[in-house]
Amino acid sequence: MDIKSVIMEKYGLDCIQAAAHGYDIIKQHQQLLDDGAYDDYDIWGFEPDALTWAVKETYNALCDSAKRRWLSQVTREQMMGMLNAMLVAPWYTAIEWLHGESMGVPQLMDAWNKANPDQTPIKYAPEEYWSM
Repeated sequence: MDIKSVIMEKYGLDCIQAAAHGYDIIKQHQQLLDDGAYDDYDIWGFEPDALTWAVKETYNALCDSAKRRWLSQVTREQMMGMLNAMLVAPWYTAIEWLHGESMGVPQLMDAWNKANPDQTPIKYAPEEYWSM
């Protein structure tokens, strides 16, 4: 079985389509798998085979690409509004940005900062909210 088939079966098409150049990402990781780059990943016995490692690495790369693609289109002001709205909720708030994948305030802020390196970074300072 190849990486694309496993990703489609396990995660569906959304993660591929949400990523920028999703099929190219899969093709790159498939080439690494075919070249034996993942053969030593199971040396510690954490995973049963190289394909499992390759699928995990590919899925993570697809998710990273999808987050960058989405969040690079969100302005700093829009993100600050979203983060502030999430912070004032009386319960833990997370958004599901892809089926089965969610981010809370720190993760969302970090992902936005990575997707927008040319912008002033957003800093998370929860102690300012706790002292109110």
